[in-house]
Amino acid sequence: MRRLIMTTLVVAALVVLVPATAFAQNGGQLHTVQPGENLFRIALRYNVSVQAVASINGITNPALVYVGQTLIIPAYGNITPAPPATGTPIPPTPPPTLEASTPVPPPPTAPVSETATLVAPTSTPALPTSTPVPQPATHTVAASENLYRIALRYGLTTEQLAAANGMVNPNSIYVGQVLRIPAPGQVIPPIPAPQPPAPKPAPSSGAKKIVVSISKQHLWAYSGDQVVYSFISSTGLAASPTAPGAYRVLDKIPNAYASTWNLQMPYWLGIYYVGRIENGIHALPILSSGQTLWSGLLGRPASFGCVILDTASARSLYNWADLGTPVIIQP
Repeated sequence: MRRLIMTTLVVAALVVLVPATAFAQNGGQLHTVQPGENLFRIALRYNVSVQAVASINGITNPALVYVGQTLIIPAYGNITPAPPATGTPIPPTPPPTLEASTPVPPPPTAPVSETATLVAPTSTPALPTSTPVPQPATHTVAASENLYRIALRYGLTTEQLAAANGMVNPNSIYVGQVLRIPAPGQVIPPIPAPQPPAPKPAPSSGAKKIVVSISKQHLWAYSGDQVVYSFISSTGLAASPTAPGAYRVLDKIPNAYASTWNLQMPYWLGIYYVGRIENGIHALPILSSGQTLWSGLLGRPASFGCVILDTASARSLYNWADLGTPVIIQP
């Protein structure tokens, strides 16, 4: 009997270990998605491309990864696509989306002050003698925060928080921005959305304009016909190209935050929208860890569609350019 039990345990161990061993022979490894991670950060951690991780895991939309998902991390340069499924897989429970209408309670590791309202009271509290009028609070945006996380923290939807602060683009928040937080169930008049700047006449002698050449990976700033600045730049990769055309500076943000990739973008000059995402001109982006990206890639395509400059050049252009300054992007 004892011998039979030992044999059973050995067989079970082999069943568990065989898949991991076979995978190790192929030079890859496994990674379980943690809170706050996205496909870009995971690929960066293992020094592989986003396309390689998405391809080997059969992911068609790199934005749709969720906490607890197990990913195959290929060896460097291995972009073998994931084998087709032989059966009908059971789809995993998707993570909450930005359109979630029912607030999700904070996780068990949240501070006691945020979870105290979830504990059943041991006695019936005394009813208030009058109903206090809820007052809107404020929240200062910190690094790595986005509108969805902030709304979730205060029991609101992203749409409610954006409306209370007059936001047209929920992805345009930045570190240090102060947001109004309405009390649950309270309706407060929204802040009027900023009006776009009135179109300016075509540049004449002395007028400012910015010219970007995709083929030359270069940016020039003009005052009339005189070149004020000439900077080496990087535009978008082939998978996310910078679009040629005639634009204007739509907004200026000292340190914009890209929630899609969890990046800080210093000296932001927004120039055009691609759906709900705005492309612009900015300095080399910075990860939440403080690491600066793409510093060795200036002069060749490297970005997700924006025009990238070194930090000193971006600061000079940001201080020089005005809202409404024409931006000409040439092929």
